[in-house]
Amino acid sequence: MCKKSNLNLHQLYIEYIMRNTFILFCLIWLVGCTNQPKAPTDSTLPVLDLTKDYPEMDIDLQEIADVEYIPLETTEKSIAAYFLNPKISEKYIVTNDAHGPVQVYDRKGKFLHSVNKRGKGPHEYYTISSLAVDFEREELYIWDSAKIQVYSLTGEWKRRLPTDENMFYKNFYSYDKNHLIFENTFNDGWNAQKLPADKTPYYLMNKETGELTPLNLTIENRISKTLARRVEDIDEHHARPRILQIYNIFAVMANGNDFLIADFGLDTIYSYKDLKLTPLAIKYPPVHSRKPPIVLAPRVYSEQYLFFKPVKMTLNEDHPGEPYLIAPTLMWDRKDNKIYKVNIWDSEYTGKGFISHAMDDKWIEEPNCFLMIHWASKLREFYEAGKLKGKLKEVAAKLKEDDNDVVVIYKLKQK
Repeated sequence: MCKKSNLNLHQLYIEYIMRNTFILFCLIWLVGCTNQPKAPTDSTLPVLDLTKDYPEMDIDLQEIADVEYIPLETTEKSIAAYFLNPKISEKYIVTNDAHGPVQVYDRKGKFLHSVNKRGKGPHEYYTISSLAVDFEREELYIWDSAKIQVYSLTGEWKRRLPTDENMFYKNFYSYDKNHLIFENTFNDGWNAQKLPADKTPYYLMNKETGELTPLNLTIENRISKTLARRVEDIDEHHARPRILQIYNIFAVMANGNDFLIADFGLDTIYSYKDLKLTPLAIKYPPVHSRKPPIVLAPRVYSEQYLFFKPVKMTLNEDHPGEPYLIAPTLMWDRKDNKIYKVNIWDSEYTGKGFISHAMDDKWIEEPNCFLMIHWASKLREFYEAGKLKGKLKEVAAKLKEDDNDVVVIYKLKQK
């Protein structure tokens, strides 16, 4: 009898432990759920959920856009190792090599002239860290990490704008007839002085005086695209700084003179047009609710569409840019307020291929457009392999391997 009684007590004890363990698990689960931020349901703004699995859509750029190919003329004076950040108007195409001249072409790609003022003199620049162009005033604004020099489109020095050595003038554009616009991203560099992050990092700069006016946009807790900074030994006597950064994500995107500001540290994205800051949408989940955070990296911005990537800010020591590369591309149809996971391709290539690069620092004054750059050598390779069709095939057939790049303008059709 004693053995049976002890056995019953033992079973009751096990049942008690299991029941209370289950209750404890449920309580922990409920607490965890209540701590998770909920998507806003009463917001008057659209909500862009960066974690949701959206329906997929294939997009052929030839179907949703009018496409223009502009081969940049190759001459002895216009050869460049790599073309950066073209700015395009109805009359001109202006581009530059980071260490070389600014090159000016007409709208059809015919080379006009170069502006090469590289040097250490008072009217020169050492390198080109950022370039903005005012086509109406026909002025170039060149920041070389120390100063902003202003030249005419033909290269005449006009003035120097005062700069702050503790500011980093990135996402640098001509905003209107009186102002430049830029983001102070100084905290993204090595920051040896350990300066605090700028809490009002978006500015207008007067084109005549250099006077700065911060936009009424405060970011208390900024998120840097620099994931790690460290000093690495070269040998026993020398060391060098190493910055591990997701270089190819940007917080600013332009649609003509309408600028999207999608700061990584804010939960709202904004349009800044005609000196007015307008909220467009709310990002979910709140960016500071997750570690590591997920940021919205815009790719193309138009009146109807926003193409973007939800990028998880994790560090891969060997491939710092990987979080961007593996992130899906999402498309928000602003008119229908629907979001899709999109596979973007161009049917003038044979087979589907992901179009990975969009605006970045490229800019065209006409709205609803975005730009791409094709290397002549790569187009020749595709042409000879029979991988091109239509107008792109005709363009590639006339290229030599060492010709200058081909600028492609996609003008998105609006419903």
